[in-house]
Amino acid sequence: MALRLTLGRGYGIDSQRFADLSAYVAQASGRSLAVNKPITGEGVFRHESGIHVRGLLADRRTYEPFRAETVGHRGTEIVLGKHSGAAAVQHVLARRGRKVSQSEASSLAAALRTGDAAAGTIE
Repeated sequence: MALRLTLGRGYGIDSQRFADLSAYVAQASGRSLAVNKPITGEGVFRHESGIHVRGLLADRRTYEPFRAETVGHRGTEIVLGKHSGAAAVQHVLARRGRKVSQSEASSLAAALRTGDAAAGTIE
């Protein structure tokens, strides 16, 4: 990937098979593949942190120098959790067809941090 990204040379390697190859080697060796393993780990293209997601939404290259599909992953995934901010909440809900205001998204993000589901409801 480094040669492809820096010099624009792929040398005929099908990088879209990296994730499958890595999973195959893990299974054949009887060793699990770390979720955060660079390039091939399942969680490498999964993002939660507020400032991290904000940067990613502004310009994907902020945290992803290449698209997930380039190495055989399904795509970028933004998940909600205790580290999520309003931008992540708005993005995830919008992708599910529910538009919320900045104020509502901030309230929901706060509810995620405190674990208070009742505080995070929207009418």
